[in-house]
Amino acid sequence: MLYQALYLPEGQAPLPREVIYLPELARYVQDWGSDGDCGFMVIDSLTEKPVGAVWLRLLTRNNKGYGYVDDDTPELGIAVFPEYRGQGIGTQLLIPI
Repeated sequence: MLYQALYLPEGQAPLPREVIYLPELARYVQDWGSDGDCGFMVIDSLTEKPVGAVWLRLLTRNNKGYGYVDDDTPELGIAVFPEYRGQGIGTQLLIPI
């Protein structure tokens, strides 16, 4: 899902999948399950394959992410596979339960 969350401007060639192993990206999922990590995934009930996900992770000053605000504000990640985009799934992932 991390790969699907990467922003690519219209017309730009896809990035190699290995890009998610770069430290500046891997920090968003590496050692997932640490205190404060929270996420949800949508699964297609017919195919049982992932559709999209949303996650929060608290990254600190020593391990800043792209959206770092401070040590008390988690960063949000969201991704929806291309074939499921435009159907409101991303919006539903952002609505609190």
